[in-house]
Amino acid sequence: MRSLRISTTMVLGTALLTGCLVSDTQVFEYDVIRNGNFGQPLDTTAGFDSALIELNRIAAFEESQGDIKLVDRVGFEATIATAGAASTVSLYFSESPDLTDPAQEATPLAMDLPVPTNGRILTYEESEALLVNFGPLQAAIENGEFTLYVVSGTGGVQFTALNMVVTITVGL
Repeated sequence: MRSLRISTTMVLGTALLTGCLVSDTQVFEYDVIRNGNFGQPLDTTAGFDSALIELNRIAAFEESQGDIKLVDRVGFEATIATAGAASTVSLYFSESPDLTDPAQEATPLAMDLPVPTNGRILTYEESEALLVNFGPLQAAIENGEFTLYVVSGTGGVQFTALNMVVTITVGL
């Protein structure tokens, strides 16, 4: 029995030293409307709108930022309204906050999302399937700050609610 305890202790100690048990998964939710756009809906009636995503303002994210091993998952939950006509909207991101033509200057994130006349709800699961350019998005998230741009394809839309959910793995 004594050798079993020593073996178990040695295996556990070895696992800790090699990093097998020294990581943690953390989930962060960022309210884009409240935190990134001063409580105002993102409105594309002028063509596009933007919001600053400052994950590094979340204390727990800032504490873990230097230990991020992997941005595992990213998704959005949104309530989108139209100005009365069916529309489309695309999401882009950039580490530059002052773009004048994000459709040409920013990195595409989700393209040509249809929004029917009565608006729509975008679920986390649906948004995950729509995301493109996940590698560059991972790097922007690891930096802790980037700008999200919403660009209307036809007609205008308003994001009345928009949450970004980020799952990361950190080394402890």
